[in-house]
Amino acid sequence: MAGGGPIFPLGPPLNFGPELRLKTRLISQYLRLLWT
Repeated sequence: MAGGGPIFPLGPPLNFGPELRLKTRLISQYLRLLWT
């Protein structure tokens, strides 16, 4: 995943849209795995 920071890999403005939703969903699930 190319992007900005390790926690919020948003990347370039082109990602704003359905792709951004997908990423935030994956990130939330990933963080859940880490924090349980």
